[in-house]
Parts: sequence; structure tokens; C-alpha cells
Amino acid sequence: DGTSEQIDELSARRFITRDGVTVGRFELQQGGIVPSHSHVSEQISIVLSGALRFTIAGHETIVRAGEVMQIPGNVAHEVAVLEDTLAITSPRRVGTSTAAGGARSASCSPPRP
Repeated sequence: DGTSEQIDELSARRFITRDGVTVGRFELQQGGIVPSHSHVSEQISIVLSGALRFTIAGHETIVRAGEVMQIPGNVAHEVAVLEDTLAITSPRRVGTSTAAGGARSASCSPPRP
């Protein structure tokens, strides 16, 4: 745990997972997209710098530096990176799937308006 992993050319992440919690650090570059996915656990995301647009159930919310997003478990969500962003997320990594149903290891959380 804790090793940085390149997701794609615009995104990198690092996770630390323990018995009951996972904390992820995401470095995201403008123009990146986290495709629609869901996971069993609720997710909390804190944007430290930059801006993200979360789409949840057809509703878009822009989250900027200093703001927090909460996503209930089992709710599909997608994230567009509007500015270079540093974000911290805390979904417990017990299962993530894409909207199409395939397994995925990436997770991202949008804030609740």
C-alpha cells in the first residue's frame, strides 16, 4: 500500500488501505475523465486544489479547492477534471464496478451539493 500508480497519462493515484478504511490521493490533470463507476462503500472526496465536475444520477456538481463531495454506496458516478487537481478520497475498497458491470480498481467520489 502507498505506492503511486499511474492510471493513465493524465491521472495518478496512491492508496493506503487498512482493516476498515481506505484513503486515496489523486493527482489529476485538466481534461482527464474518471469513467462512470460505482462501489459498495460510501465515498467522501476532498478537493485540495483545482476543480472537478462530478456527474451523479444525471446531476452535475462542480467541486473546487476546499470543498467536499459525498457519494452514497452503489451509486454510479463520473468525474471530469476541469483544472489540474489534487484530491483525497476515502471509499473503503471492497468492490468497484464500471457502469457496464466490469470490475475496476479506480474509484473517485463527488461531493454532495
